[in-house]
Amino acid sequence: MDSISEALRLHKLWTEGNPQGSRADLSGAYLSGADLSGAYLRRADLSGADLSSAYLSGADLSGADLSGAYLSGADLSGADMSGAYLSGAELRGADLSGADLSGAYLSGADLSGADMSGAHLRRAELRGAYLSGADMSGAYLLPGVNITTGTRAINPIGSRNDTLRVWYTDHGPYLQTGCFLGTRDEFLVAVTKKHGDNQHAQNYRLAVDLLLKLEPEAAP
Repeated sequence: MDSISEALRLHKLWTEGNPQGSRADLSGAYLSGADLSGAYLRRADLSGADLSSAYLSGADLSGADLSGAYLSGADLSGADMSGAYLSGAELRGADLSGADLSGAYLSGADLSGADMSGAHLRRAELRGAYLSGADMSGAYLLPGVNITTGTRAINPIGSRNDTLRVWYTDHGPYLQTGCFLGTRDEFLVAVTKKHGDNQHAQNYRLAVDLLLKLEPEAAP
């Protein structure tokens, strides 16, 4: 781990603008089971790294590139992953409780069976993410709005072939697609404003009716 410690030291200097520092390039590194709790990995390159069952509790991974990384069973509780790039990452069974995933890019990530209770998900991109069996109880969606029982989604839909997702919260269902996140009524107003009564609008209305009739996916 001496080489990792040195890479982290130089990385911190780099983020501080010190010319003697260098960005941590841990792409493809084998770090399964490694203890990196509290590590400063902001904006580090961890793409394709094997971090399965690693200890990253409280680590600063904000803005880091974790695309295609293997994080199954990893402890990421309380980690700062805001703005992190996790496209296609493997996070099955990972502990993300209390983690900050606000603005994180999780498109196509596998989060099945993950513990996301109390996580911050504001503006997180979850298009195409696998959330089957994930525990999202108490996850933070908006100020004062917390997820209670999970989510459902329909895709592709709309002019951009996007995903329409419903979040079940303590303030009732919230709908999300693209940059929009709001209540059913707010969503329908936005749809009418943008699409009038064209085919996309009709498809959105039908999809909303269907989603709100479904039960959220429950953790096993």
